[in-house]
Amino acid sequence: PDVMDGPGIFDAPLDLPSLRAELARRDETFERDTGVKSARTHIAADSEWEFVYQSLKRAELQFAEQKRTPGQCAQYIPRRRRFCASRAGDGKHTGFCSLHATDLSRTVVSRPEQEGSGADDDDDD
Repeated sequence: PDVMDGPGIFDAPLDLPSLRAELARRDETFERDTGVKSARTHIAADSEWEFVYQSLKRAELQFAEQKRTPGQCAQYIPRRRRFCASRAGDGKHTGFCSLHATDLSRTVVSRPEQEGSGADDDDDD
């Protein structure tokens, strides 16, 4: 069935407390029925459970955006459900603090390891 079909949590406004309560209810039911603690893979395998989980993550981001202060770093930290508390810097990566601005400018360059490919080629001198 479609995640929006029938009565249930989807009939009520999806606010943070109701989403958290629904996830806790589903987690308890899963653990009781299977004897296993739920994991992210279990949530992703159930379309309704995944919908509730993603709705919670979106609601947490929206709440954090409302609480974000001007001049604060624009890096959202999902695990903490908030934006970085540091002050955003000026310059090339405006909007990010010095810690998170470095993540934006980091470039990964890989090169096969072979003779003539590295800076250490003339160690014989």
